[in-house]
Amino acid sequence: MIPSTLLRRITISKRCLSTVAIDRLGLGGSKWRSSQYPLLVQTAVQQGISCIEAGTEGGDAALAQILEKEMPRKIQCLLRVGYRSVAEAETGTEEIHGNFFPGDVVVEKNRVLHNIGPNYLDYALTQSPLMKLAEQYPDHLELVVLLHNPEVQKNHNLQDQKDETLAHQLSESCRELQRLVRESPLHSYGIVSNGFSLPPTHPLHLSWLHHVAPALQQDTPDFCVVQFPYNLLEHSDFLKSKKDAPAHIQYYAMRPLSCYPDRGTSTSHPFVLRDYLLPATMNKNDPLQWTHQMTGLPEAYQVALKAAMAHFDAEEILELKSQGIELDTDQRETLDGCKLMQSLLHDVDAGLDRVRSYAAHEEFLLQQVIPLIHDTFESYDEDTAKVLEAFFGAFNLAVKYSIAKNVRHLLIHGEDGGGDSPKYPVPDDMRLQEFALRHVWKEKGIDKIIVGASDPDQIVDFVNIGKKLEAEGSSLYE
Repeated sequence: MIPSTLLRRITISKRCLSTVAIDRLGLGGSKWRSSQYPLLVQTAVQQGISCIEAGTEGGDAALAQILEKEMPRKIQCLLRVGYRSVAEAETGTEEIHGNFFPGDVVVEKNRVLHNIGPNYLDYALTQSPLMKLAEQYPDHLELVVLLHNPEVQKNHNLQDQKDETLAHQLSESCRELQRLVRESPLHSYGIVSNGFSLPPTHPLHLSWLHHVAPALQQDTPDFCVVQFPYNLLEHSDFLKSKKDAPAHIQYYAMRPLSCYPDRGTSTSHPFVLRDYLLPATMNKNDPLQWTHQMTGLPEAYQVALKAAMAHFDAEEILELKSQGIELDTDQRETLDGCKLMQSLLHDVDAGLDRVRSYAAHEEFLLQQVIPLIHDTFESYDEDTAKVLEAFFGAFNLAVKYSIAKNVRHLLIHGEDGGGDSPKYPVPDDMRLQEFALRHVWKEKGIDKIIVGASDPDQIVDFVNIGKKLEAEGSSLYE
């Protein structure tokens, strides 16, 4: 049990704050790296964002350290609880070791566990630096704990008992969190889940009617937040399914710019609804352009591709071969390597017409392209190193341009193979991120939009878009 000397405020003061007092945008943090925390959080706070989500893997400790410097300031902090990593056994086998609790479920290569049981919740929150910070600043830090993807537990229960068992688990979890609200600095609690937006036929679908509503039949007045994916290509009828939910619950949309294929059911890499600011030309005096304003691939990429193809043309070796001169081993290996590199360059260039996900692009480079280059050349000279560095630097720009172009085409025309992919009239002069945020903003049932960011400029941009949408007022919904 969490010890507390804190004099509790009256119950009504612990209910969810009105969105009038908290800006409609929140800063997501599930994938942050520790080095990014300070500047991102500081920028968000400076821009008037008062809802911050803690990152995973020690993100709560990093966020607590940063927010302590911002106190006293009114901030709502979202803390996901459910997953945790465990240490690998020293034997190198598939065994794992560490602290274990009733209800632990192995979910990822025996290195990640999932648990929403009362014992684990008590342990996790006792250890959280954010809980300690909330005790220091009870009138300023509003700590909201979110049960993360509780449907993972359902997937490990007996087939004919999945719904009933998960509902019972959620009931026990809510009862424990309600106790912690009474006895600790915890302000309120809720659920964050990808399962809300999955179709009912999906094994990880989380149903409000069958799973969550039964858990709220008990005294759970401080169940205040439900967070779920909502974007142009990945949403369901969840908002319509909760008609009997308590009126005080707030609904937070997450991943408004990040979509998983096949309307959220695919396990492949997500793609981002975003235009990028890139150098369209090689003239350093020319301003950067947004990808939706560009008429073709960045000039730097076209130049780098041409230079790389020329560098690996093996012209001198081919000339010797044409003269009937027998090539030695090094020359034959160099010729084979050049042919392979030209083929690789051709393939990656052709792939630009299909790329949609930057994460998939990075995986392709790390798992296929780079190993192939290293396997082909034991070593290469300084000129070759410079050519490759220039090409892949420019290729990165070309990938961003192509992703934005291909995703825009997907939104406007739908999937090439047909199906039920929705289509949207994206204006030529509007960036994808504004169109995507506008779509979510128009949904009156959503109280807050949790947007992820990887650099401070994105946060400023999102806030400016939000101000623009706010200024449009009721005309936005017409």
